[in-house]
This record gives sequence, structure tokens and C-alpha cells, in this order.
Amino acid sequence: MKNGLSICLLIFPFILMAQKEVGYLVSDKGEKIIFYENASGEEVRSNNNVLKGDVNLTAQFVHYFNADGKHKKFKQAEVAEIKFDNKEYLKLPIGSFGAVRLQEVIAYNDDYILTNYYHKAFYFFVFEKEEMEMEEKLQNHSNNKKKDMKLLEKKIEPYFNNCPELIARIEKGIEDSNYKREVIDDVIILKNNLFRYVSNFQCTN
Repeated sequence: MKNGLSICLLIFPFILMAQKEVGYLVSDKGEKIIFYENASGEEVRSNNNVLKGDVNLTAQFVHYFNADGKHKKFKQAEVAEIKFDNKEYLKLPIGSFGAVRLQEVIAYNDDYILTNYYHKAFYFFVFEKEEMEMEEKLQNHSNNKKKDMKLLEKKIEPYFNNCPELIARIEKGIEDSNYKREVIDDVIILKNNLFRYVSNFQCTN
């Protein structure tokens, strides 16, 4: 009995200390890397970016934490797929020169995909779904409330006019957001105001 109790006492703390899995990436070579919770709440600085939370994407890297709670990064160019926190990222073109980057899927219907891309600022794209051709490219957003409302009306709604719930969620994000610039330790904190309440949203006809 005493031996059994001792084993239980040894195993139980180990279970409590286990890191929580929050997502994964799959590399171009098929390697799967698990993301773990940033249990300590560590903030990471990278090229004047302050990175918070469990997983972050900058222009060239995916930042995450391993099972030991250590910050790691992986080259975006070598990633095939990412999933975490109910979000999905696809490697898609960002211009006409063949460059591809991971873009967050914001919403999709039968014909189009709306994505978000970050490189020192936020941009969105609209892709035609069948051929993945760009319909709207490098639309800078989340800097100005009036501009975001106009972008929604002119650059998003025409492709998703059959999806009123999506439009309503984006409108609410714009209305609820404070567009005032926030600076912490001389670093500008950027907020994705336009897509504040939307990610990987499926529109149903």
C-alpha cells in the first residue's frame, strides 16, 4: 500500500506540470511541431514588435513555445500549414513577384477567401477560391475607423454580400475599437481592429 501511494505522489505533480498543447505547424518537409501554452506570460521582442500570447507571426517567422516553455521561432517560408486557437493559416502569394507568406483565413464562402497578413502593419487580401487568384491585394487596414468602414463597404462586402453575419461582425469590431495609437516602451502596439471579432468564419449560402 505504501509503495502504491508513493508512486501516485510522484506521478501526480508531473501531470500538473505538463504543458498544454495549443496548436501545431506542419513544415514543407512534413515535420509536425507542437505549440505549447505560454504559461509564464512571457513577452517576446522581435524587430520592434512586442509579442504576447502563445503563438505569433511576424513577417518572416512563426514564434511559439516548446514543451519546456522556451520561446522558439520557425521560418515562415518553410511552413506548409498552421492551426492554433481555432485559427487557420495558408501559404498564399502577397504580390506579383512570386513571394508567398502565411496569411490568416478570416472568412470564406463558396467563391472567395478573405485573408489577413501582417508585415509592420495589417493588410488583407481577397482570393478567388478556385484558382486562388487575387481579387483584392495589400489593403492596409486597422489605422482609421472611417477608412476601415469604407474598405468594408468597397473592398469586402462585394465578395461577401451573401454573408450578413460576417459583415455585421466586422462592423462591430470597427465600432468597438479604439483607434488611438498605443505606445509601450517606445514600441507601437498594433491592433487588428477590422477583424477583431472574426477568424476562420464560414459563410453559408
